[in-house]
Amino acid sequence: MPEPVIEVYFNVGTDESPVWKKMTSSLSLYWVGKGTDASNIVPITRKLSNQWASELWIGDYPTYGNGTQTVYVPPNSTVQVAKLFKIVLVSGTLTDKVELTAYDNTLHQSATMQIFGTEATNYTSWLKGKPTGGSFETEVVNTPPVNWCSYTLGTDVADDIANQLKGDEGYIRWSSIPTEGQCLYGVLAHVVPNDALAGWHSPVLTVRYKWIE
Repeated sequence: MPEPVIEVYFNVGTDESPVWKKMTSSLSLYWVGKGTDASNIVPITRKLSNQWASELWIGDYPTYGNGTQTVYVPPNSTVQVAKLFKIVLVSGTLTDKVELTAYDNTLHQSATMQIFGTEATNYTSWLKGKPTGGSFETEVVNTPPVNWCSYTLGTDVADDIANQLKGDEGYIRWSSIPTEGQCLYGVLAHVVPNDALAGWHSPVLTVRYKWIE
């Protein structure tokens, strides 16, 4: 069987009126501070307690340019963005559930960078994710509850439970296998803990799927 075609999109509209921007090899996601715009990237400021990234930017790699801000609401808000991203099975047949995780680089062999855990995060990843809908041809999703992720929530792999994104150790997995043309929806969050070191962190978000050749 031919390899399935998978595409990933991020919502630059709203939940009610989503506008989907396709991710390509020339684009990257940038977690940034409030006030970021097309000419000024605002870094996330570390605080004495956890600081959730306030904005998610999609732009050229590695220059940040020609970008656009997604509709993103930090997880400690009373409002959630249930359609932050979607994974589309454009063609082909999968043999297992789709998973999302993150690695150090495109070799997909390790998750050892600082962003994958420090003392302040109980050595769990700063990146959290949650499926919000599985295998829907229509845009029906489940809105995640307030505070759906934290430093320690979701250290075990499980279907449809908020989890850390940390290589083979922590990942999220949708509860159903999509068929051709169907979508999987989810949300992401990123926290900067009080022991974070200054500088850039560049984990590789990875969609994992299986098929029979």
